[in-house]
Amino acid sequence: MRKYVSSLLLIGFSLLIMVSCNKEESIEVIKPEPEAIKDYIFLNQKLKQLAIVLGPLIKNPSFRSIIINKVNQKFDEEYEMLIKDIFSDESIKSVVSYSKIEKIHTDLYERSGIHLYPQIYIPMYQYLEDNNRNAARTSTEEEPVLVFYSGNPDVDSSHNETLPGYKLVNDELVYFTMVNEEYANEHEVWVFNINEVVDEEGRIIPSLLDENPEGDGGTPTGGYDDDPEDAPSKFVPFPELGHNKINFKIQYMRVRNPKESWLSGSSEIAIKAKLVCHNGRDLGLPYPAEKKEYSSDQYSNKLGKLIIKVKRKEVKEQNILTVNYPLQTNWQNYEPQQDPVHFMYVMFERDPWPAKAWEIDKYSQNSPYFPNDPHPGKFTLWYRSSENFDPTPYANYHFTNTLILATAITYAGSGLVQNNDIAFNTVIY
Repeated sequence: MRKYVSSLLLIGFSLLIMVSCNKEESIEVIKPEPEAIKDYIFLNQKLKQLAIVLGPLIKNPSFRSIIINKVNQKFDEEYEMLIKDIFSDESIKSVVSYSKIEKIHTDLYERSGIHLYPQIYIPMYQYLEDNNRNAARTSTEEEPVLVFYSGNPDVDSSHNETLPGYKLVNDELVYFTMVNEEYANEHEVWVFNINEVVDEEGRIIPSLLDENPEGDGGTPTGGYDDDPEDAPSKFVPFPELGHNKINFKIQYMRVRNPKESWLSGSSEIAIKAKLVCHNGRDLGLPYPAEKKEYSSDQYSNKLGKLIIKVKRKEVKEQNILTVNYPLQTNWQNYEPQQDPVHFMYVMFERDPWPAKAWEIDKYSQNSPYFPNDPHPGKFTLWYRSSENFDPTPYANYHFTNTLILATAITYAGSGLVQNNDIAFNTVIY
């Protein structure tokens, strides 16, 4: 899917990100209530219940082979499979109660308000692939070590990034050994966790399909995960004025900080954004025109639109990735005093419930056209990311579609973001 990139372009981008920096806006983080840990405990218990229900499959080498073959299909680019998809094999239904699996899915929905999809992830297969060793397996002689990851070390383990591993004995989970990343790289460890890139129907989101490069999977639907400022599903387009338009995209990206546990594999880089006029008011009119933000192509719920999944190896090796992710299309920029010239965004590592929602306060830029008008005030973008790693955004700033109001690094046609966590550039196309 990634295209060949000329060495000159890569060198130029590398030099730019070495010497540039970007001022980020202030962040106001709302810490979750202590009771939130109960959600992690609940999820951990449900994941363990799933393993017990699947016990007949885990104990039987032939059925283990069916699971392993599905994991090897890498339906979402990683060595994992949704537990619900096991039942596409008719032979499974005669061994495991599908109604029990459905009940656990229902329990998760009733607790979270979101359709969540538990999965089995096998870290060793990715490690073998990354190190040019044969990753494809069809079966294993020994039963796997089972690990359960809800996203909270206080619940999953008393050790940072080291979790207890279990085996099934007489339909019970019995402690076997402590498991860290090194152990999981060399042994058959099955991690039970929640998939982070399927939609409400459990389908792979379009950004991971070759025929649709645009991110999705976070579209507001009036549900629990909607951004409070957009609920219920409040899409606010800027009116079509027949003005000149541009498109701009992220061209290359380098991720320096995974902000994700090895137990969840790749980092999911997501974005949310709104468009505002030069003064943050409706149609750029002077005060007392009302404060107004317009929905961008990155209109989304708390999970954001997925830009790219970045493997741990790619982060470790500081690879420059060809992304070509469209940020905004048909963006009117003919009349800076009227068009929505600022694209105000937050980019983050997305995590599903029970990861907590954080809020970013955004402020319109100072307007050169009506400098004596009062500022319209803030608006807020909500995003969901694990508090147990680094929930701060990868980037939190803005791009502008006209040079009249932009700086060299905020102009959409030559934008550049560079910090300790990420680097990427934008171009007009």
